[in-house]
Amino acid sequence: MGRLEGKTAIITGGNGGFGSETALLFAKEGADVLICGRNEKTLEEAREKIASAGHKVVAIRCDVSREDEVKHLFQVADEEFGRVDVMVNNAGLSRNCHIEDHSTEIWRELMSANLDSAFYCCREAASRMLKQKSGAIINLGSIAGMTGRDVSAAYAASKAGIVGLTRCLAAQLASSGIRVNAVCPGPIPTAVFRDFPRDVQEKLMSTIKLDRWGTTMDVANLILFLSTEEGSWITGEAININGGAFIG
Repeated sequence: MGRLEGKTAIITGGNGGFGSETALLFAKEGADVLICGRNEKTLEEAREKIASAGHKVVAIRCDVSREDEVKHLFQVADEEFGRVDVMVNNAGLSRNCHIEDHSTEIWRELMSANLDSAFYCCREAASRMLKQKSGAIINLGSIAGMTGRDVSAAYAASKAGIVGLTRCLAAQLASSGIRVNAVCPGPIPTAVFRDFPRDVQEKLMSTIKLDRWGTTMDVANLILFLSTEEGSWITGEAININGGAFIG
């Protein structure tokens, strides 16, 4: 029996990177999964791949930076599953720019995509989990939100906000049996990372003491652990997974 047998999960940004890897792993561990994203083509490709694990998978086009679309997403989850056991807030954007070139538009775009979206989804998930008296929420942060990185102020600030959101909700929801944690990856060559200039990529790689890039599966395995009974005594944590990039 899988570690998530009989559970349901919503994974935002489930059509690529950490999201699709996590969704496939969850399905292999017995969960029914709802994934969302903005690209219908890659959503369908991810849905077909995840469905091969033999469990129910639903794919919905959704811009989670929009409150109304998040509400619709959870209405679909209610109709398809009737409950939400695990919420993974993975959707997000990144930009690489220095402060003198940092437009207000980029600030608002990244705050909306990275932080507003997690707030909307946490609020909807928590309202359902409170009725169940159980659940796990995992928010995707970043090494940039823990230490600051030469990417953009908006990206670093939005990911730092994820940590604050996580710890606040963990304190509020713990007495109802709901755990809230953040996973903060270091440099991993997803599509977002590959948009960074080559010199930025090389600089980030030089900080990794294990001398290899992390993988999406490294992150998916940690998200899975935090979603299962094996991680049931962990809440309010921002867990770094970065190959030793914090070591002096």
